[in-house]
Amino acid sequence: MAKLPFFFSTALWSASASVPVMKMLADQAEENVTRAVSNEMITRISSFGSYDEERYDDFGNCVGTWQRDFFTCGSCYGDDDDEVKAEYKHLITQLTRRSAYLTIFGIFEHRMMECQKLMANLTGSEIKKLSIENCHKHLKKIGGDGIADVNHFIVIRNVMAHSDGVAEKYSSLVKSQQFPNESTRRRVNSVTRALNADCGISISMSNNLIMDRYFLDNAIGEFEQYIRKLENVVRAFHEENEG
Repeated sequence: MAKLPFFFSTALWSASASVPVMKMLADQAEENVTRAVSNEMITRISSFGSYDEERYDDFGNCVGTWQRDFFTCGSCYGDDDDEVKAEYKHLITQLTRRSAYLTIFGIFEHRMMECQKLMANLTGSEIKKLSIENCHKHLKKIGGDGIADVNHFIVIRNVMAHSDGVAEKYSSLVKSQQFPNESTRRRVNSVTRALNADCGISISMSNNLIMDRYFLDNAIGEFEQYIRKLENVVRAFHEENEG
């Protein structure tokens, strides 16, 4: 078995050191949310206006106009002030947390890829593809069988990054348990796992994944725990096989 190279300690240290960075990002995101939905900010970005709307008969002839009021709040607008403000608060809250999560997940993913390289080097395994899933496969090979994967967070990341936060057809699929392919089954099961784990994710009637104020901290807590367990297994494997 090959001796432990210098970058081994660097890979593990970098993974652990990334956790405070993730926590900083989460804290900043929640501060931004609080500031964005404060009464002061809502008042500053809200406005009221009116416009003339034409009325047409069945033949397409304009028969008159009437004045309609509208309200705006940020990028949201409509004819009901409370609904417009509620829509803005929801939108800015979700987009802020989503952006932070994608950055946090990217940091975690990068560190796990480096750890995958490390474990492959220790076992003399070939690296066909760098990914969190394959990192977990390497971890299982060296004694991490009892460690739970983080695949549900991978799926949440994919839904947020590629589907605008919509878990397409989740409600109907989870009810029917009829899946067109393995990718769909994986997505549905992972969303269900996240919902059952009470990690700060809920789902709307239109299948939108909603992040509450605890989600980022919960996700980071899972990542931190995974990193700690990975480090323990890798160090134990190295000590057992050293020399």
